[in-house]
Amino acid sequence: MTWASPLAFLLFIPLVAVAGWMIYRAKKSRPTLQFSSVEFAKTLSPSLRARLRWLPAAVLMASMACAIVALARPQRADTKVRKNVEGIDIMLT
Repeated sequence: MTWASPLAFLLFIPLVAVAGWMIYRAKKSRPTLQFSSVEFAKTLSPSLRARLRWLPAAVLMASMACAIVALARPQRADTKVRKNVEGIDIMLT
């Protein structure tokens, strides 16, 4: 497989930088709530929305990666091989 525009892969550099910044920002800021009793907070389990909070950003990064690959325009060259094969033709009338 060849690429019509391999320089498009340079766009992965800012994409990786943005992804790293988003991960750093997500780890740095944790949502907090204040409870009068910590025992109640320990019994709570995270909701489905809280567990899947990372999904929209991951889908965005994956779609941008697919767009970068599309900009590079992958191309496949089909090669044809000519073979001479002997056979018998039978014609019915």
